[in-house]
Amino acid sequence: MNRDYDENKQQNIEQNEEDLQEKPTPQIENFEPDEEFDSKFDEQESDPYSWADEPRHNADEKTADSSEQMNSEQTIISAGRILPPLTPARRIAEGALMVALSTVLGVLAFYAPLFDLFLLILYPIPLAYLIKRHNISTGLIAFVASALLLTLLLGITNAAFVILSMGAVGIWYGVAFRKNIKPIRALCVGVVLAALSTAVTTMLSLWTMGTSAADLTAYLTSYVDSTVKTLQSAGVFEMMAGGMTATEYTQNMVNILEMLVPGMLIIVSMLEALLCYVISGYILRRLGLAVQTLPKFREWRLSWPALWGLIIALLAYIGYHYLEYQWLKTIALNILYIYYPILMITGISLLVWLRKNTGSLAIPIMVIIGFFIFPSAAIMAVMMFGLFDTIVDFRGWVKKNAQRNQNRK
Repeated sequence: MNRDYDENKQQNIEQNEEDLQEKPTPQIENFEPDEEFDSKFDEQESDPYSWADEPRHNADEKTADSSEQMNSEQTIISAGRILPPLTPARRIAEGALMVALSTVLGVLAFYAPLFDLFLLILYPIPLAYLIKRHNISTGLIAFVASALLLTLLLGITNAAFVILSMGAVGIWYGVAFRKNIKPIRALCVGVVLAALSTAVTTMLSLWTMGTSAADLTAYLTSYVDSTVKTLQSAGVFEMMAGGMTATEYTQNMVNILEMLVPGMLIIVSMLEALLCYVISGYILRRLGLAVQTLPKFREWRLSWPALWGLIIALLAYIGYHYLEYQWLKTIALNILYIYYPILMITGISLLVWLRKNTGSLAIPIMVIIGFFIFPSAAIMAVMMFGLFDTIVDFRGWVKKNAQRNQNRK
């Protein structure tokens, strides 16, 4: 019985398969799909797992974008290095550290008289770092905080001497580094600020010590007198005096030194400003901050507007001969005294440039030999080289001729 049932069932299945094969598949004529309707599903089916998670993914993307933007705003890339982000905690920590360092340098400058000049040059560097790394307001706040600490530790007078010496120079250099001001311009302004600071601190020192102009003259007289006695004992005074007696020579030197005090102070200020700029720039670059550097020494050259100082000195000296005003002579001598080292440096720079670009050793060797045989004449010759290089664009003329000869070849 079961066998008959199975055979009937098998026959029914085979019959159904034959009917399905013979029956034609129904076709839909003139079917046009709805592209707008299907496109909506195509966009969704491109990522089948995005339907339920779409709000969360969008939120994550927005969060990532905002965090990336925040990191890009805080992270500083300087001189090819990535510096740590300036978070509020880091600002406070670096500000406190720089204030402490500046204060320590100021205290050491007061209590270590043998190294006071070098320490005063280092004193404004932390302030310049804060202005360059953070902003100007942070540097000014640190300057005020350091000034208050120095006042508490040294007293108002001694603290004023330290603060006024190089504080303004440090703030200016920080601004110059931050604004990418050209090094020569930044250095010129720094020299002016250093000269004014030196003048103020000198008057402050004279006032606090109760020293007058007469006391300064007496100190200079005693100093020159001791120097003359040393020269007499060494047997070289007659060669330097030029027929003058010891008293006449002493009085003449005292008068010259009295007139040249402003020039000497400005020269010291120039040296301080130059060293401060070079050292601060080197330290900031070592810390990863992008700071412009001074041109190479052989490229140092005065521009023609610098000649106005020499013109003023010449006019003052001519006016002294006609009007016999002593203050005109003082102005002329001080300006010339300031220009002597400047022209000396530019003259040596020209000699180095000639050696580098022409390969000739004739002029440098002659100058070096002249320093041993006729030192005064050699010094004057080097200064004349510097003055000539200022008046005439000698370097440009040499470069043009070299380029012209190369093109001919």
